[in-house]
Amino acid sequence: MLAIESEMRGWAQVPGSLKYHYFQGDGTASMCGRWKPGNLAPSAFYDGNHGCIDNCDACNKKRKNSLKKNTMGKLISAHTVLGNSYKTLPIPEKWVGIIGLPESNFRMIIYGESGGGKTTFGMELGVMLTGLGKVYYNSSEQGEGKSIQDAFKRAKVQDCPKGSFMLADRHTFREMMDTLSKKRSAPFVIIDSLNYLKLTEAQYKEMIEAFPKKAFIIISWSEPSGKKPLGTQGQAIEYMVDIKVRVNDGEVIALSRFGATEPYRLFPSKKAKKVHTGKQLELVPDEQQ
Repeated sequence: MLAIESEMRGWAQVPGSLKYHYFQGDGTASMCGRWKPGNLAPSAFYDGNHGCIDNCDACNKKRKNSLKKNTMGKLISAHTVLGNSYKTLPIPEKWVGIIGLPESNFRMIIYGESGGGKTTFGMELGVMLTGLGKVYYNSSEQGEGKSIQDAFKRAKVQDCPKGSFMLADRHTFREMMDTLSKKRSAPFVIIDSLNYLKLTEAQYKEMIEAFPKKAFIIISWSEPSGKKPLGTQGQAIEYMVDIKVRVNDGEVIALSRFGATEPYRLFPSKKAKKVHTGKQLELVPDEQQ
């Protein structure tokens, strides 16, 4: 029986062809691109589990590649995992102490209160990563202008190799996905910020599934306490990343799956306390107490 074109999925014999061709059930041409569902006659053979040796080679190859590409789960022996060698990034010792020794496709979230140093830390991390590959920095919040220029100067982006630190001027999610899908696109992606881009948990999963070899660094606003990313989407993504970084008043504290870390100070504390020196009251930074 002839299936409805939009529902047709499986192998079917096409009149005029000696081979069986595979249709995906979306009303488009066969996988080899030669035949349309409309070419099928009422007497055509249709079987979703058909395994005939007369299957079209091109359809068969593309179907296998598609199944392989879209299959996420697999079963692996624990001893195989223990014996595998996984690629880590050759980052400077200073950075190993801050974030651990991550794999090349690590995922990170950076969060904290406004003015605490989130963007500065993200840029400093990006500058370091340009020694290993190109960095794509999506400034969805600030965009091109004097503010981002000043931030670049503070992070010493001018010291990067030319063309290694690329600013995306308020790219939308789809513009970002299109850019990252191009050949030789940046292996390191920084999004500033999750909240301004309105990145969802579903979009985050789409990104890492589409680009499993890229590293993603996502900057997020925090709750007033500064202890958690702001909103349900940010908190859901926090659970899925490898490295969680809280930045508060210039202090960076990371929780990493890639090893122990130590606090790192971006700049002197902006908070101050009054102390009596015997002559007058003075303001001194917290770290000098």
